[in-house]
Amino acid sequence: MNDIQFGNPDSLYLLAVVALGLVAVVVAAAARRRAANRFASAELRGRLFPTATGSRHWISAILISVCLTMMAIACADIRWGKTWREVPQKGIELMFVLDVSRSMLAEDVSPNRLSRAKQQIKDIVDELAGDRIGLISFAGTTRQSVPLTSHYEDFKQTLDSVGPHSVRSGGSRLGDAISAAADAFISKTNQHKVIVIFTDGEDQESQPIEIATRLHQEQGIRVFTVGLGDTDQGARIPEQDPQRGTPTGGFVQYNGQQVWSKMNGTVLRQVAEASNGAYIPAGTRRVNMADVYHRFIANVPQTEFETAKINAYVARYQWFAAPALLLLLLEIGYTSFRNMRTSSRAAKPAALIVLALLPLASAASASAEPPAVDPQAAALNAGNALVREGKFDQAIEHFQNIKPQPLLRNQRNYNLAVAQYRNGDIAAAKSLFADVASGQDAALAARSRYNLGNCFYADAVQSAEQDPQAAIAALQTAIEHYRGTLRANPQHADARANLELAANWLRELNQPREEQPQKEQPQQEPPQENMEQGEDQQDEENQGQEQQQQDQQQQQDQQQGQENSGGESNQAEGEPGDQQEGEGEGENKSEREGEREGDTETESENDSGAGQLNDRESEGKQQAASPSEAMPDGQSLGQNDADASQAEPSEAPQGELTAADQEQTEPAMAGQPAEDSQSVRMTREEALKMLQAVRDRDMLRRLQHERSERSRRQIVDRDW
Repeated sequence: MNDIQFGNPDSLYLLAVVALGLVAVVVAAAARRRAANRFASAELRGRLFPTATGSRHWISAILISVCLTMMAIACADIRWGKTWREVPQKGIELMFVLDVSRSMLAEDVSPNRLSRAKQQIKDIVDELAGDRIGLISFAGTTRQSVPLTSHYEDFKQTLDSVGPHSVRSGGSRLGDAISAAADAFISKTNQHKVIVIFTDGEDQESQPIEIATRLHQEQGIRVFTVGLGDTDQGARIPEQDPQRGTPTGGFVQYNGQQVWSKMNGTVLRQVAEASNGAYIPAGTRRVNMADVYHRFIANVPQTEFETAKINAYVARYQWFAAPALLLLLLEIGYTSFRNMRTSSRAAKPAALIVLALLPLASAASASAEPPAVDPQAAALNAGNALVREGKFDQAIEHFQNIKPQPLLRNQRNYNLAVAQYRNGDIAAAKSLFADVASGQDAALAARSRYNLGNCFYADAVQSAEQDPQAAIAALQTAIEHYRGTLRANPQHADARANLELAANWLRELNQPREEQPQKEQPQQEPPQENMEQGEDQQDEENQGQEQQQQDQQQQQDQQQGQENSGGESNQAEGEPGDQQEGEGEGENKSEREGEREGDTETESENDSGAGQLNDRESEGKQQAASPSEAMPDGQSLGQNDADASQAEPSEAPQGELTAADQEQTEPAMAGQPAEDSQSVRMTREEALKMLQAVRDRDMLRRLQHERSERSRRQIVDRDW
């Protein structure tokens, strides 16, 4: 009984009305009997009032009472049992821009400006319903902490974790933050994009007013600003330990003087007015952000997003309305047989009520029926076939010509993103994957977020030579998407492996910048003889490095042979192999350029035609430094593609592996006896556990190193 719900519980009072009516009928029958007893004797009553008439009235009363009881339950919209349903969504895209500079730690508001801003953002989020929200944290540099999403709880968890440590450079560049927020929007249409800035208004010549004006004219973006802090006296900025993030007891100083931070409301007002927004001077007061949302932000025109999938109760009122109709018809027929005129006159109102409920019952029955076969499923299958054949241009045109229903929009966009990535259009693929990642389908959103990480990894590969800073930023974004995938699906092995590779490459890109000051130290030019001697020594070192790489490669081949002999290889399932740290710089470059383009399409089964997601296996070889399955991750194949996919070989990222059902024997090394063929070998489960433990330890070490690197702040002037 706990699984029963009423959609219209106010109608339950009708049950009390039915009960009172039944009591009134009983009282009326008793009064009529007493009056008959006073009117005539028992013999005369038998001739005047036949017993059949009394029984007929009681049967009619029971039928009508049961009918009205079931009708009252139907009007209350009784529900039980749950099912997944697609619900259309409308809303706006809302980017929160949070100032995390050290000036936000000033305590002129309780507990400080930054904590007050976080609470105000949460108050606005509590008022949202269906809107997409994201988070940009900024100081001297900007960082997209949360991409646009509809998962509000995940957003709040990330919001609590941001602070001055989230950015590498201090200061306050408001204009750069506004530009980063505009670039984070997914939709290309205008009039439903909003930026809400929480800051104390300090800016270091980043031209926020000009940028806000341009974005409003070109993209229709409206900017709302919330100012925090005291405008008169201001407050001192507490000094914090850069390693622990705890107060040291002192205050920030500049040129020997303590820094006092005040709110600059003039800049914030001009930014809001330039973009047709609003300026909320919160200052040191507590502002009801729910009223601010309904007064300003809620008036922004909404747009239609993809449908959301919810687990809702199933309406069952038709199960009571239909029997009530049958009982009413039975009562009408029974009384009509005795007294057509009287019974018809009494039953007319109830019959009209039941007939009025017939359309509702038929509509509810239609909603409970399974959805009809969607002809667009065949169109999606045809587009997926073009992608498998390598006809990417035709596949893109085919998918773009499909006007999907709300149920199939995400699947169409996912497949279109696959085709665009395979065609080399990384920017378009990122936009579509970001759109799908913000949807309500958790599984498809996790896969899209994983593919977004792969897209940013590809951007890093393309810009590594010309712009290392852009490559580092792309890798950091890719790592965030991989982590988001693992939060949604901790068992995603490819996301874990790609996160490891991206963190390793990011460390390699950061190392040259740290070692550059040491390399720039002047050295005296040695004599000619010393140069020749140095060249000989360098040749010997190169030979030693080559010999060491050969030994490492041989040991790696032995380890792969042991894993293959125990059963199916873990690398053959799509996990990247461990990257050799002793490889040269040129070899790493060639491996990063050899990124494999794999893909997966969502395939609609021909039997159901419902557009459910199917997949195809990865194609091509994968290099050690490229992300595993650099495009849509592998899923289970549909029945129509099973035979074709089995013919495609699955190759490991490093080296070549034999088939999983064949044993690979390594020749005995020189100076070592060959292994006994009957010796005890490690089982496949033990090998996988050992390999995963090694990778987890290595990834933890690299993540700790990355966290320590991120905590190193760049020294700038006016770092607050």
